[in-house]
Amino acid sequence: LLAAGTGLGHAILVNINGQWQPSPSEGGHVDFPARTPREVELMLELTRLYGRAQNEHIICGPGLVNVARFTSKGQSFVFRETDVAAELPALITKAALERRCPHCVEALELFVSAYGAAAGNFAMSCLATGGVYLGGGIAPKILPAFETPAFITAFNAKEPMDGLMRDIPVSVILNKHSGLLGAAVYANRM
Repeated sequence: LLAAGTGLGHAILVNINGQWQPSPSEGGHVDFPARTPREVELMLELTRLYGRAQNEHIICGPGLVNVARFTSKGQSFVFRETDVAAELPALITKAALERRCPHCVEALELFVSAYGAAAGNFAMSCLATGGVYLGGGIAPKILPAFETPAFITAFNAKEPMDGLMRDIPVSVILNKHSGLLGAAVYANRM
């Protein structure tokens, strides 16, 4: 499970005697693994800003703002930097999906590709043959971006294990109450 929202949450769900047991993770704070020359540029900029580049600097709402600032290189956005910070990810996403701002389009593409690579790395690390689930507030809001090849291409690009990766199903959680449902199931077990 990966959940991008105000941060990037990770959890491993392990089936133990027919019951799903969550195992928490701080996977959002692992180093960002740049894979392309453009991602190397992004990694260097994030390292300059934060001391090190981690996935959560990209794959979450504030991370999307980091990426959009990087892609714009100080050029004008379709919105003002003085807009409410919490609203910036939605403004960037809307401008990207409507193709009104080339900097936002590139930012969303980098975001989705990084998300795919991170999800693939996590899936391969814990051998998630039962599937990968994308939760959080962002994935359901940007479904059209997941319909482009950026996410799944980055998810599968794990040679020589790309065949294994293609067999791992990826799903976006659309139920807004899934976190509460999971907490209720956990509380019921106690």
